[in-house]
Order: sequence, then C-alpha cells, then structure tokens
Amino acid sequence: MTLPGGRVVGETDREVHLIPIPLGDDRPAALVAYCGLVIRPGQADLVDTLAGMPCPLCMVRSPAPVTR
Repeated sequence: MTLPGGRVVGETDREVHLIPIPLGDDRPAALVAYCGLVIRPGQADLVDTLAGMPCPLCMVRSPAPVTR
C-alpha cells in the first residue's frame, strides 16, 4: 500500500485499526476507522483475534463495551 504522500507502507506503519460494523445490507465504498483512517477494498486484512499493534487513537475513540 502507498500512503497519500507517495511513501510505501513499511512494517513500522502497520497497526490494527478498529472499525464500526456497517449496518444494513449495503456495502460501503470504504470503511472509516475510529481514528478517521479511510480503508478502501483491498487495502487491509481482517484480524479476527486480538493480535497486532493497536492504533492508539482508535482505542481512545472506540466506544466502551456494553456490560449487562
């Protein structure tokens, strides 16, 4: 992946971002992480377990878990 400035993403740029699950049947053209990062199809991998370096801004901006 290439960043908007033209630099190719390296290992130190890789983070796990948190993204709200889109509601409804329509697939959005892009997903927007809690930190504001826009992710287009083919630009990211799905992580289905707790692994990787989390994006600090996504962690701060994501909603707290609901407890019952």
